[in-house]
Amino acid sequence: MGASLWGASSLSIDTNNRVFFGSGHEHFRNLLDLEAKFGSNSSLLFVIHSERALADDPGAASAIRWLSEKAWSLDHVVSVNSVANYPVAVDEDQSLAVYNLLDYACPAESERCEPERLRLLFKPNLVNRLIDTRGVSFAVIANVDLSAPTPETVSLVAGQARSLVEEFKNEYPQYELYLTGAVPMMQAFYDAASADSSSLMLIALIVLSVMLFVFLGGVVPALMLTTVGVAAVLVSLGTAGWLGFVINTATATVPLIVFTLVVAAAMHVFLHILREPNLDSRPAIEKAVRTSILANWRPVALTAATTAVGLMSMGFVSAPPLKELGLLSAVGVVAGAIFSLTIVPVMFALLKRIRRSNYLLGLQAVMNRYAKWLEQTRPMMLPAFATFAVALVGVVKLNFDEDFVRYFSTDTSFRTNTEAVSSLLAGPYHIDVVYDAGGSAGIYEPTSLQVLGELTDYLRNDRRVVNVASILDVLRDVSVVFTGSSDLAAQGAEELAQYFLSYELSLNIGQSAQDFVDVDHRQTRVSVFLGDVSMRDIRDLVESIEKWAEKNGIPDRVIVSGEGVPTAYLSSESVREMSWGIAISILISAVMVGLYFRDLRVSLTIFAASLLPVVAGFGVWGWTGSEIGMAATLVVATTIGVVIDDTIHFTYRYLVGARTLDLSRWGAVAYSIHKTGTAILVTSITLVAGLLVLVASDFRMNSTFGVCSSLVIGLALLYNLSIAPRLLDRLRAG
Repeated sequence: MGASLWGASSLSIDTNNRVFFGSGHEHFRNLLDLEAKFGSNSSLLFVIHSERALADDPGAASAIRWLSEKAWSLDHVVSVNSVANYPVAVDEDQSLAVYNLLDYACPAESERCEPERLRLLFKPNLVNRLIDTRGVSFAVIANVDLSAPTPETVSLVAGQARSLVEEFKNEYPQYELYLTGAVPMMQAFYDAASADSSSLMLIALIVLSVMLFVFLGGVVPALMLTTVGVAAVLVSLGTAGWLGFVINTATATVPLIVFTLVVAAAMHVFLHILREPNLDSRPAIEKAVRTSILANWRPVALTAATTAVGLMSMGFVSAPPLKELGLLSAVGVVAGAIFSLTIVPVMFALLKRIRRSNYLLGLQAVMNRYAKWLEQTRPMMLPAFATFAVALVGVVKLNFDEDFVRYFSTDTSFRTNTEAVSSLLAGPYHIDVVYDAGGSAGIYEPTSLQVLGELTDYLRNDRRVVNVASILDVLRDVSVVFTGSSDLAAQGAEELAQYFLSYELSLNIGQSAQDFVDVDHRQTRVSVFLGDVSMRDIRDLVESIEKWAEKNGIPDRVIVSGEGVPTAYLSSESVREMSWGIAISILISAVMVGLYFRDLRVSLTIFAASLLPVVAGFGVWGWTGSEIGMAATLVVATTIGVVIDDTIHFTYRYLVGARTLDLSRWGAVAYSIHKTGTAILVTSITLVAGLLVLVASDFRMNSTFGVCSSLVIGLALLYNLSIAPRLLDRLRAG
């Protein structure tokens, strides 16, 4: 345990959302390639909003310049884009001159803007990117180099940005200023996870402990079971520390998952001890402990093995944090099983007397009456079958999608700022389309320009897109200066290359053409700003662009990338990979149990009993019409162990009654409920009470996790007490 404490003490927290992408993730590799050629994709987005248009309020120009200049002072900022420093090419004495757009339209020394020049701000590549359609909202985009972000780095940059917002409001109180972007989103996730970890997660554990106190009959048994859970958690965290893992938004849930699963498994050992009639002396307690261990070590070991297999199915998911989540949880479950069979007997043997809870005795009486009723009436359980049938139909209505902005409550500053920016300019997400012309300086060839023109038009006509910017906009402006025409088809490739070179050489300090073209002028980027979209919208748009490229015969020359693309695919890929993994792991677990009992029919029964409650739980969620994404992986990781645990204990007792005690089919069912029903019921009530605390979370991923996990555990309880007896009856009949 000392080694675990040392390992846990070395853990650090990582706010970098890019840790979810493995090195083999195709979309993530594309993002890294994009940034290597065109610069950072992470940003801070400031939006200034005025009540009057710039033409009527030239003082806004001063505010834009001030913020654009100040943004450079933020740590890790590598570029700043706004109308204050956007390069505009003009013909000056028959030669090319490049000015800052805002200075050109609204000279700093003047108190007014030039109407003719002001119209340059409303070019298609600028509207809804740097300025809105009415000229009252202006964006300042600070790109931040976060190639290796740490919590300290993210917090530093986010804190400096918030301070800059306050400084701006003091300097220009007449304007509104909103802050959003990738960095504020990282910080918002970190803040939400920290808030829940320090409050709701703690409250959930307290509720679990209180429920244990109520059902176990006193502080000492509850403390003992809590100690087992905490010890298993420390082993998990210690393992993470020794392996060099870090805590992120996924692995932060490991303590709750491990504690939940260990408590569920150990409950059978505890309640078997407490069920003994005489616990008023140490010899009686020692006898009860021996009886419990002899009766439970096999099912406890079997459930630990199968639960670990279930958790290790997270290894099928490509996201490294989810793999780590499965591994660490599996380690904790195995440690918890060992502690339940070793430390628990020692702790109980030290007690002189154990007081049993009246609540527990009451539940035991209820379960005994229910078992007797089942044996006598042998009901068909049609209402339970109907409930599951309806729940399973809801699976087809599941909406696997994410809207990370709306993960946060309406009073969270990140959400309010982002929604305000979305209504004024663009949403928080953008993508980039990289076109490879096939050769050095190939982007100036007529065929490349034609492709870029068609691609730009295609994107601008998409309902999800609010702005498209590409090198075409620059080339057309420069062509007007040199030839008086924006018709690029009339220019030769060498001429356009010379025009663009002249433009690059004329750029001012802080301006760069790297945003749109690589050093070889072979690849060019088309930058696309999106409206208020979800992750599914982004995936649909990516697939639409890829189909367009395939239709035009250039699928290998068009790559869709950007910060939002790998994120958009993360949840859908994780759910799909996890579905396969969990199905395989349940099958393996079922085969393990079948081999143990040497009965194929047992394997089939375990497989159905493990899978149906999980699927039905998601089906009920599907009927609500709510979306689910990454929370699904956490739900399965938490509940699959509980479901397998209850199923194996229930089936194990049934087979003992049928084979060893030679009971009738329904007599074996009654025996199983008598021996395990109370533990399953108490475990389910306790865990649901603790998990439902998370419903109060302002972070929707955690509240969804709490609700869905409770649904699965509740349905597993219904299954084991109603449908399982009928299936076990058929098992014996076969």
